Amino acid sequence: MNEYRKIWANARYEIITLLRGWFFRIFAGATILIFLLINILFFSGVVPVPRIFNGFSGAIPYANMIMLNIAQMAVIIFMASDFYKRDQKFNTAEVYYIRSMTNTTYLLGKALGVFILFTILNILVLLTAAIIHIVFSNTNFNGITYLLYPLLIGFPAFIFMIGLSFLLMHLIRNQAVVVLLLLGYYAAVLFYLYDKWHYIFDVIAVKIPMIYSDFIGLADLERILLQRGLYLSFGILCILLSILLFKRLAQSKFILRIVLSLAVFFLIVSVYCILSYVGIYRNENDLRTRMIALNEQYIGQPNITPLSCKIDFYHQGSSFRATASYVFSNQSEKALNQFVYSINPGLKVEDIRQNDTKVTFVQKDHIIDIKD
Repeated sequence: MNEYRKIWANARYEIITLLRGWFFRIFAGATILIFLLINILFFSGVVPVPRIFNGFSGAIPYANMIMLNIAQMAVIIFMASDFYKRDQKFNTAEVYYIRSMTNTTYLLGKALGVFILFTILNILVLLTAAIIHIVFSNTNFNGITYLLYPLLIGFPAFIFMIGLSFLLMHLIRNQAVVVLLLLGYYAAVLFYLYDKWHYIFDVIAVKIPMIYSDFIGLADLERILLQRGLYLSFGILCILLSILLFKRLAQSKFILRIVLSLAVFFLIVSVYCILSYVGIYRNENDLRTRMIALNEQYIGQPNITPLSCKIDFYHQGSSFRATASYVFSNQSEKALNQFVYSINPGLKVEDIRQNDTKVTFVQKDHIIDIKD
């Protein structure tokens, strides 16, 4: 419990120190003012905007989080990398180093301080957007989206940037070089890498499909969680590595072993996220390849022509079941004892009947090979 109090004391000191500087004050004030004007102009109907920004209940918090994420990433680079230089410049480092606290306590407090400041800023911006949404917008208000988007867009991004800034500062130990490297990386992501390799480099989530639907929620939650989980786990890993690389006596070997174990765990999580994320697209590409090969296999084969179709659709919790009744016609010049039919490859056919008699068939991805 004493360690938690020390972490909070370090975080509180970091918050006070950053608030005393004009850099964060100006950024925070300008951000709140600009986003207030943007929300009033765009989402109250004063300025016409594309339907994507006002046609869904989650459009307003989504647009706010994307724009805020783009702006705050550059500021986090400066603020997260400034603590080491600031402590050396004002000779405050020795005041901390001589105290009985672990490196974990010290660095987690620093990271927590930056995290809390930007979390408060995110809350204020989204609170402003929510008021504009309720008062002016014609779209339905859905409070879930105001919780989901900070968790999925904002938090992973600035935890990743805080961690990466900390790690590079301990490796390079020169703020100017670190800031240039991180700004170069951020510019590359923002203008070039964001849509490469299935959006795996999209740290600010500007291109990942994340519009919330009142009907189905988030369209592909698994991919979103894997991609955002990658940056969250890698950011935590960078913070833990910074603790291990910190040039000061560890104070507690037990806590150091815990940090090392957690670093290994989050490394495994990061590798799992990236392999699983890329694996989804690899499986889809393999499916497309198989479907093309199957189509070529049946090209030129005489087939029946569907004339009519009746589908009875049944919801069963999160799944569904359907029964389809078809009328086919053999418009080829010879009798057919085998024909194929194409369906969505995500569907599984349980049985096929002709006049209540089961028919032999084989399903190969999207092709149903029926033998009469």
